[in-house]
Amino acid sequence: MSRQVGNAVVRNQVRRRLREVVRQAYLQEGWDMVFIARTKVAQGDYYQIRGAVLDLCRRAGVFQVSPDDKGEV
Repeated sequence: MSRQVGNAVVRNQVRRRLREVVRQAYLQEGWDMVFIARTKVAQGDYYQIRGAVLDLCRRAGVFQVSPDDKGEV
């Protein structure tokens, strides 16, 4: 993560938030994902970051699909 995002405390906070969002998402197995955090991500809260990451995962088609899934995320 670039120093443009913020100081070490801010970068670590963003990193922890991204990891938590990905950990809680129901993603397909076998994917390696790389997220590049831009400057504005430091100003967003957890729910804004979560919304952006889930939208990207939905657009990429990497959500795990189960038989009882109605397409909701």
